[in-house]
Amino acid sequence: MTPPSRWLLATAVLFAGVSVLAAALRERGQVPARAAHAPRPEAAPAVEEPETPAGTAVAERLTPELARARLSRPGISGEEAREALRDAAARLDRTDARSLVLEALFDPAAALTMRMQALLLLPSVQEPGDAAALERLMGDRTFPARYLIAKTMGELSDPRATELLASWIRTEFDDSARIQAARALRSRAGEPAAAAALRDAALSDRNELVRQEALRAILDGGAPGAREFVREILSLASTPPSVRAVARGWRELHPGD
Repeated sequence: MTPPSRWLLATAVLFAGVSVLAAALRERGQVPARAAHAPRPEAAPAVEEPETPAGTAVAERLTPELARARLSRPGISGEEAREALRDAAARLDRTDARSLVLEALFDPAAALTMRMQALLLLPSVQEPGDAAALERLMGDRTFPARYLIAKTMGELSDPRATELLASWIRTEFDDSARIQAARALRSRAGEPAAAAALRDAALSDRNELVRQEALRAILDGGAPGAREFVREILSLASTPPSVRAVARGWRELHPGD
């Protein structure tokens, strides 16, 4: 047999052996039925799941008990307590939020920043009779943010608010609280009790800034007899220059009044 014939015979035997082996493996389930060299289908692109940002948690349902636990957490700072109270007031229903706000407001052991936040939140959950609660707080001379009590009182719809603000602008020892009381009375200047208290403050308060704010409240708040009061203010030798300037400025803007 010539060498080429031997080569062809060897090749035929080799292919026959491979075919037999492949058939045997297919029967055992180890080789797929299609040809080994058939093109493989492309893999589907992987779908990436959106990642949750680090530190992000699903918001838990806030209950009054959980809110109180957060506010009383050991080591909580005043700023953290203030933010926790504000968050609770926004997420709880009105009744629970009001209870939490009042508890924080009248807790003498609470951080001042949290009690101040409670004052700012009170108008949003107010009820008739809240003016009496603020009157009690104003009677506590250890509470330093007295101006904020007057500001909050001015935002209450309680009918007693005008009466109490009129009293405070006459008797309160803290100058900043009297200034704020005058500002709070501006929207009530048309009421007789408010107008009378503002006139007294504009004429005789010991603090010049209080006198200025009281006069502005009269003039901007639409109190009756404003023009006549301006004449009175300008005629008095005891009127401070800054108060006189407020009166003159208003008269220039209202020449026909």
